[in-house]
Amino acid sequence: MSPRTVKFKVLGDVYSIETELNDDEVGEVMETVRLRVEEISGPGAAFLSRDCAVLATLNMATEYIRMKREFTVYRRKMNSYLRGLSKRIEESL
Repeated sequence: MSPRTVKFKVLGDVYSIETELNDDEVGEVMETVRLRVEEISGPGAAFLSRDCAVLATLNMATEYIRMKREFTVYRRKMNSYLRGLSKRIEESL
């Protein structure tokens, strides 16, 4: 899919991004941002919209780094498992 411009609204401001994501994925991104912003700017929060956006971004970046680390561990385990499986297959031939 070629890049396209998508507009979305967060805390009353309209933003545009270039993306190759399909409509469902764009919807998922927008919902994730909306939920994170609502978590931070919930009732009683005294954050400015910019502060809220920065905190939501930091929150998502933290989760991304955690998931990236978990995926690296998973990939290493799977590579080790596949090497062992491949070795057993070769030995059985």
